[in-house]
Amino acid sequence: MAELPIRILLVEDHAFTRDGLRATLNLEADLRVVCEARSGEEALERLAGTGVDVAVVDIGLPGMDGIQTAAEIRRGWPDVRIVMLTAHDLRQEVFAALASGAAAYCLKSAKPELLLLAVRAAAAGSAYLDPQVAHHVLGGVRAPEWPRC
Repeated sequence: MAELPIRILLVEDHAFTRDGLRATLNLEADLRVVCEARSGEEALERLAGTGVDVAVVDIGLPGMDGIQTAAEIRRGWPDVRIVMLTAHDLRQEVFAALASGAAAYCLKSAKPELLLLAVRAAAAGSAYLDPQVAHHVLGGVRAPEWPRC
């Protein structure tokens, strides 16, 4: 018996980027974009009537930004895992995204395989940080003066 694909909500305001993301995700047998939204507000409307496992959310949305959208998704649909997608690796954005409930953080400039890894990790209940932004998190949790041997 074949496993059901991971159902994805794609939240991206730029049509060209959304088309590319959809094509990349839908090429995978275990992934399926089941609905799309151009804004956070539209994403919340779409979630009300669709079964979704993972929401891939752009941080830079018009109106309600991606971080607020992620927080609203976590509040209303706690079982939906969130992958934040952004063009920036700003430390403040990384921490805000994780604080909003995101399970994964991926850069738009990354290779498509890393987005696929992020979506699968989030769906499995794991976490994923783009290697280019992991240093922000590590720097934020390291003690300033670690004892040296």
